[in-house]
Amino acid sequence: MPDYSLNDKIRLTGAFWVPGDKKHLFTAEVRSTANKHFLYESPKYRRLRESDLSSFVDEMNSREIKTRDVLLGQTDKRDCTLMHLQKAGARGVTNLADNFVVGGADWRVSTLVMGMHLKSGNDRVLDGFALYLSDLDRWIAPPWQQSISSENQTYEFPNKLHTFFSFFDLCSQAEVSLQGHMSHRQTRSKIIGKPVIRVHVKSASRVSLEQVVAQVPRISSFFTLLLGTSVTVTKVQLFRGDEDAYVIRASRLKKEKPNLQSWVRCDASQIALALEKWLAVPASEQMLERSVLGMLRVSRLYNETEFLSLAQALEAFGRLNFREPVIPQAVFREKLCLVRQAAQTIWDSPDMTKRCMDGLININEPTFAERINRTLDMISPELLQKIVGEKEAFAKSIRQTRNYYTHLGIKKTGLVVTGGKELFLLNQKIHALLRAVMLLSLSLSESAFGEAVVFDSKKWF
Repeated sequence: MPDYSLNDKIRLTGAFWVPGDKKHLFTAEVRSTANKHFLYESPKYRRLRESDLSSFVDEMNSREIKTRDVLLGQTDKRDCTLMHLQKAGARGVTNLADNFVVGGADWRVSTLVMGMHLKSGNDRVLDGFALYLSDLDRWIAPPWQQSISSENQTYEFPNKLHTFFSFFDLCSQAEVSLQGHMSHRQTRSKIIGKPVIRVHVKSASRVSLEQVVAQVPRISSFFTLLLGTSVTVTKVQLFRGDEDAYVIRASRLKKEKPNLQSWVRCDASQIALALEKWLAVPASEQMLERSVLGMLRVSRLYNETEFLSLAQALEAFGRLNFREPVIPQAVFREKLCLVRQAAQTIWDSPDMTKRCMDGLININEPTFAERINRTLDMISPELLQKIVGEKEAFAKSIRQTRNYYTHLGIKKTGLVVTGGKELFLLNQKIHALLRAVMLLSLSLSESAFGEAVVFDSKKWF
């Protein structure tokens, strides 16, 4: 059966129905237009009774947004499931004088599953899934062998999937593998082979489509971190017993040309360990990866917006990794009680006492400046000098620039960066710094990524 890419444009004709109600099926066409997918119902004739006219006119004038959760379909290509539909309009003729309507509704479709029927996005019926990723065939050694002699050049392609690594993820209770094979295309004069790399996940317990979709940005973000340029998921394949299906879903992720100077140099075992740690990060701590890698993968931002997002991500990294209080928490609470008693005596006002205590509640946490310095200290002095330059000046520049943009009206000091070019270059240094410390937190060594992050920080200078 044919496979489908995540951003495929399709054209299908078939019969569709709501799950559990096949008696009321209807015919329609599914077409893609400008990276959007629409379901066009076939026109139907409807005779309006006198008692129906009032409700029909009210329905025509209603501004209520109509939706459908799921439609199942049998088409000229494969069985399919349409999910998260929203009514986009209607076509046809309405003749109230003669009391008849000929027409059909148009629906915008968020997600299509080609090759399988699913009752809902939360229906846990899938045994596993595979994510096919762009550009990994250039980064990781392809599963082939090449021999060259004086007379000819020979390539040997394996017939089976090659597994680069495999491990059992305790958090998701699934076996995660990085696999590859060679796809072949034959022309009149030659055979063209292309490596295909995928992440295969086989779950110990069944999962839903929504759970699969949630993993797409996480997996692509992980490999974006390793390659330094945007890595996108090109195909999402679902498995249920002997069945397989493909997800079609509009994506706004940008495509980037890979740059080998930005690549982390590591072997399969190091990738496996890093991915295992990446998948173990709880949902409450995934904001950092969304902030940093989302800017690489989605779109370009204004320099000021990008800087504030990076500064927020830098502070978030410090909060997640350096949580030790300034003094023991028990001692802090004891002293805080004494301060509250003194404030009540001094102010003799509940409101002023509360304002005073609110200002002290977080003083036992490390400051933004302390978190920046501890983050910088994670990197060796030699590598840090190459990435950001002089440590103290870099840290002060981030703090003062952040305060300047978030506290309107304060005085601009000497290390505040406001120029378009200067702020853009500062952003590149922060990007490289965050990438470096995130890679360190995944147990990758500076020897594996040092040259890559230095290149990232200097490539626009």
